[in-house]
Amino acid sequence: MDTAEKAAQRLDEYRSRGCQRVKVVFTDVDGVLRGKYLSLAKFSKLLETGGGWCDCVFGWDLDDVLYELPGEAGYSGWHRGFPDVPFRLRVETERWLEDEHCPQFLAQFEPAEAGDAPPPCPRRLLEQALGALAQCGPGGCPCAAASSTSSLYLTRP
Repeated sequence: MDTAEKAAQRLDEYRSRGCQRVKVVFTDVDGVLRGKYLSLAKFSKLLETGGGWCDCVFGWDLDDVLYELPGEAGYSGWHRGFPDVPFRLRVETERWLEDEHCPQFLAQFEPAEAGDAPPPCPRRLLEQALGALAQCGPGGCPCAAASSTSSLYLTRP
């Protein structure tokens, strides 16, 4: 069964369950899931053609304030006009949301052109780090280390 047939089968299953939408979520630069609901028709088209999402998820903080450093142009911002960044739907991340009566899928940002640097997607960075650790073998990776520190400051009122 090819991908198109699998997608059609899943859409039929959603319709038989009375589902009318799909939730697609992205991980922003702070690791927060942000997304939207798509109709089944739009979701079907997304599976065929892929999609794009505003790069503002890499330039706004949790309070929707633009990350700006004086004299520095970041990945996202007014200087770029917040263009859409291509993404790939990770169909293997499907999970059914009982409370919302729809499936949810994670999406991962992709480079716009072959050879371009990938966007600063936290999911992609985590996959790269896990891939590097996996190559180290069962003995562990000498470059992977963890540390912790704590400080206690006593002040007078």
